[in-house]
Amino acid sequence: MTQTILRILECRPDSYQSWYQQGNLYRNRGWYQEALISYEKALEYYPNDYWSWYRRGKVLELLSHYQEANQSYSKACKLKPRNYWCWYEQGYLNFKYLQDYAQCLLCFNQALSVNPDDYWATYRLGDVWRLLGDYTTAISYYAEALTIRPGDYWANYRRDQLF
Repeated sequence: MTQTILRILECRPDSYQSWYQQGNLYRNRGWYQEALISYEKALEYYPNDYWSWYRRGKVLELLSHYQEANQSYSKACKLKPRNYWCWYEQGYLNFKYLQDYAQCLLCFNQALSVNPDDYWATYRLGDVWRLLGDYTTAISYYAEALTIRPGDYWANYRRDQLF
């Protein structure tokens, strides 16, 4: 597969799909800087490619470039606003690394608008409200998470912490 992609890029260096595929190969091997360069080349040729923006965000996150990753996820979300994963990943990045809780609320709510019965976005909304000090709202999200995944240890634990 690698040799095929390299041959295509030699003949057609403007093939955004080949740059994207090369980025995936590098990412899967743990060569994140090389993957980033490949995704950026893909975006030079096709700047509206959702997957290149999304994977670029994942790689930037792995490289601890959180602000840039957030911007990539944001671009991906604009290109495919009904895609659950770009909203969830952007929300989680803002939760875990940037502590931008207003952005977390926006992203996790958007993820739920796409997939209303999602445990993780619901649970994370409970976490965000807990950290913001609105325990009543946090409890309601943890309770909702428990209706989706009854008996879940962490949702029970977090909810019970707040009583």
